[in-house]
Amino acid sequence: MENQEIKIIIENIKKIKKMEFILKLEKGIIVISGDNASGKSTLLTCIAKLVQRSSLNNEFRGIYENGRVTYVSLDKKFIWEKNRNWHETSSKHEDMFFIGGFF
Repeated sequence: MENQEIKIIIENIKKIKKMEFILKLEKGIIVISGDNASGKSTLLTCIAKLVQRSSLNNEFRGIYENGRVTYVSLDKKFIWEKNRNWHETSSKHEDMFFIGGFF
């Protein structure tokens, strides 16, 4: 799993218009810091989606018009969009990261 990373792109959720974050999959501690309401909890929820299928539905129940979370790593790309509920738009569920797994 050397040098693997996942790019997470968050769009139109809470106060975030667009945020890009690269999560490096390596041993160690990751520190996420920032001002109040800067998107730390939103980012952590989107990271949780990699291992917990229901995290977006549980945490982002509100109305987020055009809400979208994109996960990109190597040759895999998964896009989750919010209309009435969160749904995956780019592939079959059995291909998702947390099922095929990086971990």
